[in-house]
Amino acid sequence: MLPGNLLRRVAGCGGVVGGGRIGGSSRALLLSFHGQRVSVTHGHSHLSSSHKSHGRRIGQQRRMIQSLLARHKCVTVGLGSFDEFSSSSVTASTTAELKKRVISAVAQSLRVSSTDDAAVVLVSRSLAPWLQDQAFMAELLESTISGEEAGTGRELSVLSAAVDEVPQFQGALTSSEGVSVLRGSAARVLPGLWEVGSDQTFSPSSSSQRQPSFLEFRLPGLQPKSESLQVTVPLANTIFTNVKPHALFASKWHHNPAAARKGLSMAASVEKTTQTILLPGHDQIPSQSTASTVYTALVPVTRPHKIVAGLGNILRQVEVGVKPEPASKGLEAVIPTLLKKRLEHSESDVPEYSGPVGVWALIMPKDAVEQFPMPDPLDVENYDPHDEWDLVYQTSHAMDGLIASGCQLRKILSGGGGWGLKQGLLSLDPNTRYAREEHEDMESFIRSFKGEDATGGIVTPGSYVQFFTEAIPPTETTRPKLPWPSDSPTFAIGTPGGKASGQVETFPNLFGAVSAEGVYISSEENTSITTKLDAPQSYVVSHASEE
Repeated sequence: MLPGNLLRRVAGCGGVVGGGRIGGSSRALLLSFHGQRVSVTHGHSHLSSSHKSHGRRIGQQRRMIQSLLARHKCVTVGLGSFDEFSSSSVTASTTAELKKRVISAVAQSLRVSSTDDAAVVLVSRSLAPWLQDQAFMAELLESTISGEEAGTGRELSVLSAAVDEVPQFQGALTSSEGVSVLRGSAARVLPGLWEVGSDQTFSPSSSSQRQPSFLEFRLPGLQPKSESLQVTVPLANTIFTNVKPHALFASKWHHNPAAARKGLSMAASVEKTTQTILLPGHDQIPSQSTASTVYTALVPVTRPHKIVAGLGNILRQVEVGVKPEPASKGLEAVIPTLLKKRLEHSESDVPEYSGPVGVWALIMPKDAVEQFPMPDPLDVENYDPHDEWDLVYQTSHAMDGLIASGCQLRKILSGGGGWGLKQGLLSLDPNTRYAREEHEDMESFIRSFKGEDATGGIVTPGSYVQFFTEAIPPTETTRPKLPWPSDSPTFAIGTPGGKASGQVETFPNLFGAVSAEGVYISSEENTSITTKLDAPQSYVVSHASEE
């Protein structure tokens, strides 16, 4: 069925929904406007009116319907594991066939309105060379253009980039090699794309080539807060795929009747270091249905404990009961037991069950602990694999409010053991904000260690900490089996993880990016929101659409 907000808008414009059907790959909707019947199929409308005097008004209505049905359309094509294509035995014919399959999948799923003059094309790292294949890019972009748009001479602004992977959906969000495409209005999606002289553009020979390169997505805020989010995604390191440290291009395309090849041709191209991408709803107060949400595949293994001693990113002591204990003491007891229990319940000796495992600390202000209680930790003594994924869902449910209230997830980099004053120390990741200059990493660490950077999330006595570990991969019995919600756009930005199908699969209305380094969440309107999301299979997700 079509999204409810679309049906409400049609009715609100004087239209009546007369009937609808979706079958196979076709979509049809019969609408009535002021007595005129309008049949809309795949975003194209066909008028049945004998009143020529109403032709102009009906034409306006048709364009409005197309815009309603097609605004901010997106699609992701997942390719599964790319090992078989990235090996030395891959042939040019294999690559050409794969490109054709991607173009065909996009063509069957993506149609845009006549007002959409921009596109964002994200590919996984192994596919970075495709972005500089003008023939492929031209065919891919043409596949998103409706027949009425083709040949109009309209200029198309395109941002293309290589990220580590793209999201896909296998009962839950996972990631794989592939291509993710978003169409929309340049003014609404890609602000400042062609601002010449800004620090976003550079020539390959300039010193700015060594600057960190990233995309910054703007999304709706988290509930219960209303501040919009910025999610920073580091670009993939493509030095071994296209001999460049990263791949980020802005280009202009148009139909050139004089060109030897009919269709789109590239008129201009420039390399960039960064670009902001505006997603639907970023500038609106979010409702419960349009707010962004944070999903993390993390399992709590301790209760929240008050921090007794720590400095900078070093956690030394926590309060257990009424007395201080070394920060790592609880983990040193629970993690070995958990790994042992996982092995006992597994069918094979695989690394996911036998370790090592990542551990994260959630640093929480006192009021956040009281306002957003977390679920009880995993009962490792009476271990049941199903309990892990039950706790994953409960943890994710609470995470939105926690992050919106200034809580921060920090991966434990090292620690445990020791004696004397060094006993039980834990070193936490000092970075919760993406370093946009090479020197920022060291400066941020120094400020955090001296306690001078409150927004950097220093470990302060009086705050609370709770420890989490990454969940085991779900089995057939614990894996979610949810249908893909293709009726509304889904924007997913996160980290690798989960099992891909290994086949070419199309996910209509899905767009996003995945970074192995992690993604950084912040807000210009609320500086207390600053955290790094780098646990496996973790995402910031938005289902907002343009109203």
